[in-house]
Amino acid sequence: MTPIATFLNDVPIFAALSDAARAALAEACTLQHLEDGDLLFREGDPGDALFLVRDGTISISVRGEDGARVPVATIHAGEFLGEMSIVEREPRSATGTADGPTTVVRLAGADFDDLLSREPAVATGIMLRMLPVVAARLENTGALVSDMVRWGEDARRRAFTDPLTGLYNRRFLDQSLGDQIARARRDRTPLSLVMMDLDHFTAINTEYGPEVGDRLIAAVTPVIRAAFADNHILARYGGDEFTFILPDCNAPTAERHCESLLTALPTVDLLRRSGGHIRTVTASMGIATYPTDATTEQGLRECADRALYRAKELGRDRVYTQASSAEEP
Repeated sequence: MTPIATFLNDVPIFAALSDAARAALAEACTLQHLEDGDLLFREGDPGDALFLVRDGTISISVRGEDGARVPVATIHAGEFLGEMSIVEREPRSATGTADGPTTVVRLAGADFDDLLSREPAVATGIMLRMLPVVAARLENTGALVSDMVRWGEDARRRAFTDPLTGLYNRRFLDQSLGDQIARARRDRTPLSLVMMDLDHFTAINTEYGPEVGDRLIAAVTPVIRAAFADNHILARYGGDEFTFILPDCNAPTAERHCESLLTALPTVDLLRRSGGHIRTVTASMGIATYPTDATTEQGLRECADRALYRAKELGRDRVYTQASSAEEP
């Protein structure tokens, strides 16, 4: 049995195929080896092949409005990508890059057509087993990328960013956190997750009205940007809730960024000019750090949420980390 045929034995979408069918498929495939950072395909390239990741990972990204690459998904060993190339033969809607040494199995669209004519049951069986995965992708990342390609830069911005602040939105943050943790694990680097709420925001909305609340959210945005680095992922999670992913940041470094933000927030004078009871802008923040506080996405979220809650319990206008708990009496 060839190396490709052996690999296909462990790929879920081929699990129900006979040995003879897998052997026929393996004959139509080739191996492609990539080093870290090598391009598998570029956005706009012809969609002429389906790929299966044998080992390593492929990061999928699209180009943002500012020209920077924006990650949207990570394809792991045993998973496939480029499936629309054997369905619609449309240009690539994203860029695929090797995330470390990676080997992929390539099935050219022309070879699949040939397989379809020679072994229609084999080709049809593959496509039927791909459908549930493809449907899930179209509901999530696939639909997101398709919309951006179809409707251009404005859709790119709307798909990934919060319209009020221009920061990333909840959908983008939820897609990114797992990938960022995986990268930190691979590179053996720290990563900090920060959760932040503006203090007394419900009272501010009640006293000043929701329009002023929205203006306040917009006014604090440039202050937030100034406190963090260019590679930090800054997102408005909803309402007055913000979440920040800080790659390569341990807890003390993350705390310094947050303290800088706490110092700058009171300079926002919108409330002072509005003549109400609450006049100073402050916030509460909780920090959790990989791998010292948690090693999973859920664990990191829960730890940051507990830290945020503790910051509020202690009187707000402060940042709380796991290390802070050791200093409490």
